[in-house]
Amino acid sequence: MLDFSMIHHDLSHYEDNDLYEFLGNQHTPHVINQNFFQLHFTPTCEEWFLLEEQFMDYAEELHLKNIAIHLPMSTGIDQDLLDYLEEAHYVLAISSLMILRPKDYQQPSTFYTPFQLSRVSNTQDHQDFLDFQVLFDRTQGSAYTQEMQAIYKERFQKKTIISYFCRDSRSKQILATVQIIQSKDYLEIDHLTVAPANRRQGLAKTILHQLFQQANTQNKQLILVTDTDSIAEKLYLSLGFHSVGFHLEFSRALTPDFTQQFLLEEE
Repeated sequence: MLDFSMIHHDLSHYEDNDLYEFLGNQHTPHVINQNFFQLHFTPTCEEWFLLEEQFMDYAEELHLKNIAIHLPMSTGIDQDLLDYLEEAHYVLAISSLMILRPKDYQQPSTFYTPFQLSRVSNTQDHQDFLDFQVLFDRTQGSAYTQEMQAIYKERFQKKTIISYFCRDSRSKQILATVQIIQSKDYLEIDHLTVAPANRRQGLAKTILHQLFQQANTQNKQLILVTDTDSIAEKLYLSLGFHSVGFHLEFSRALTPDFTQQFLLEEE
């Protein structure tokens, strides 16, 4: 059965126990979705406090800038814990795990033209892909951008991850990028990004159509993770994707005033 554990993560650290999995990457301390607890249970408010203390050990070791804790798939929390999380300035993100089965596919009526989805294959392609991603990652800050650039470069070297781009036929500027992570049964879509000037023209649908054909040829299914109630989710639903579950993901910055309480407890 498909669940969030099957989604790719760029890891340098992984630990598992009865309470949670820790998924981390020492090279991306500013990237929230690369360093988090994946819980095996639904905690009470008191149990959350203990989880925070345990997370701080990893944060100190890997120099993390945020704390992030994900609840089990498709579970909620009680009001006491929600009140605390709001008071403690945690940010809630809700992610949806989606799948496209061949029988559910709704082919677009029109496609973006002219169109060619090309595989990133040489040094110039690599640099153009990286430069394109900077335009979107830099909104999260320079440290985040630099760390993501390193992740993209690392992915270029992995045989199971294929990076694609679409160029304008005249200007040769990149219009969109996407990465595909290959596994036994699935092709996972990641970092599907379209230039702002080329959105709402059918480009993303055309890319997804080609990826669907590729998956179908390999007898695999497309999967992805996206934010719930987002424009992207509406796009995927229109093509026949459906959600198999959601994640409540809570995070906040490890500011001095927040981390100080744990230092005082140790004393």
